Amino acid sequence: MRIVLSIFRYLFLYPTLICVLASCAYHSNTQPLQSGTDGVSKEFNTGAARLECQTSCALGWRLNSRHVKSLYDNKLWSDVAAQVVAINYASDLTYYYLGRAAEGMKQYEAASTYYRLALADVHRCEGWVNDCDGFDFPKDIRVRMSGLPAKKNQAQEDAKETKRVLGPSSELLAPLPKAQTHFRHGTGFFINAQGLMVTNLHVVENAKSILVTTKGQSKNSAVLLGSDARCDLAVLKVSLSAPNWLSLHRSVKRVRRGTEVMTVGFPQVNLQGQEPKVTSGLISSLSGVADDAKFFQISVPIQPGNSGGPLVSRDGLVVGVVTAKLSTTTNGISPENVNYAVKSDCLLHLLRTLPGKHRYEAMRNKKGKAGKKAKANRQDKEWTMIDLTERVEKTVGLVTATLD
Repeated sequence: MRIVLSIFRYLFLYPTLICVLASCAYHSNTQPLQSGTDGVSKEFNTGAARLECQTSCALGWRLNSRHVKSLYDNKLWSDVAAQVVAINYASDLTYYYLGRAAEGMKQYEAASTYYRLALADVHRCEGWVNDCDGFDFPKDIRVRMSGLPAKKNQAQEDAKETKRVLGPSSELLAPLPKAQTHFRHGTGFFINAQGLMVTNLHVVENAKSILVTTKGQSKNSAVLLGSDARCDLAVLKVSLSAPNWLSLHRSVKRVRRGTEVMTVGFPQVNLQGQEPKVTSGLISSLSGVADDAKFFQISVPIQPGNSGGPLVSRDGLVVGVVTAKLSTTTNGISPENVNYAVKSDCLLHLLRTLPGKHRYEAMRNKKGKAGKKAKANRQDKEWTMIDLTERVEKTVGLVTATLD
């Protein structure tokens, strides 16, 4: 009898449950598409469509990604756009599909917007969903962007129109530029006295210039020294020496579920101002979305602008870097404080790849000068939250990336 029941469970019950769950996951995370020309939304055609669902829509994307790839291979661009927008899963891969669909329908400005979103999105397809469908990111994204028809120079067009109306003498007139500058804000923290600063790659990626504002409103330029797209990390060299910095430790040896952690950052500076904000919480899980071992799940409240901030334990050591939050509403339920930080192990690996003169000194010989500095800067004790906050806020800076 037990054998019969086992056969029934494996052949009928479990597959049925899986199908039901998969169907629910898909239908709960899809949204109807407001159709415009050729069944594609007007928002899509103008580049205004946004994919807002993150982790909770991953299953729906997995179930439908092959179908989308088939539509892509057959160049059914409007169907590709409709499917991706309906699934609403935000990642570099899905925004890339939107870009290719827009390009295929000759909506080149929209395509450029979606390609930029693909480069900026913190959710990378590698390790998440079917290994990027065979694409080589971010290389393929940049190749498609470089192949888009160049936008017409607005100043030249204005000059031509002026000349047409006023005659040849108008060549002496130059229309005022209509330039708009876009910024991206995040948090960074110093890791040595030579001005090495850590932040998230999505904060500074494709930036034309980077400015770091430290305590006391001192503004200093910075350059990108190295990055790791897999872990969403970037190392900057700031043009000043840092009197205060934080020490790193391998997080897998220092942290357990329930470990108390905190961060200091600059969330929503345009609304909340540039004074650093402190939040604290616990390590909820030793892995991230889909058991990704590169990340912690944390209950520390974070907002846009906290990206790149240090995740610090009560003994004053950096165990991770604040990276992303889960903000998607599913079935009417909004997750609270389901956030993620990349482990310091990833950061240590990146630091080993820096050029020799910028090598992270505290990682070198423990008996040499660098080792003594690191030991002097490290405090193997539990700090009070007030003292820890005062210490950490001296090491963080507001990172402002100018995009164009």
